[in-house]
Amino acid sequence: KLIIIDTWGRFSMIRDGNDYGETTSAAAKLKAIADQYDIAIIAVHHARKAEVTDFIDGVLGSTGLAAGADNTMLLKRGRGNREATLSVTGRDIQEAEYVLCFDHDTGTWALKGTTAEVQETNARQEIVDLLTDAAEGMTPKQVADALGKNHSTTKNLLWKMANDDVLISLS
Repeated sequence: KLIIIDTWGRFSMIRDGNDYGETTSAAAKLKAIADQYDIAIIAVHHARKAEVTDFIDGVLGSTGLAAGADNTMLLKRGRGNREATLSVTGRDIQEAEYVLCFDHDTGTWALKGTTAEVQETNARQEIVDLLTDAAEGMTPKQVADALGKNHSTTKNLLWKMANDDVLISLS
């Protein structure tokens, strides 16, 4: 039991998409239909182009649209980039951020992991690449300085990598 509205702007017939009261009211009517018939309704909408601190502010128009929905998801991808960030929040889901990768051959998205997991994986790979190219061992401070990273954070990551048997500590 699923209805997909593509796109919200064409469906809603809101006069002023930036009016909080009008967008909240329109979203509430749609939610009432979903609740009455025990169905899920996904309304596809567009995102703002501007950078925002809170992803909810990235939803085009008034924040009333997100306020009227049970859950809000924002898929953000840079032009020409295969990876995208999917930010989610809502009344009945845990707030999270995921990295997805688009496969042009199949036209599908694949989950790479949470943003934190992917960032740590990328940071680990940077360290492995650096140490592989190094003529001799490096101290945590040397690794941090070479990568332009925080010393304490790098030291903790190196410690985790040693515990995971990714690296061998010679000290």
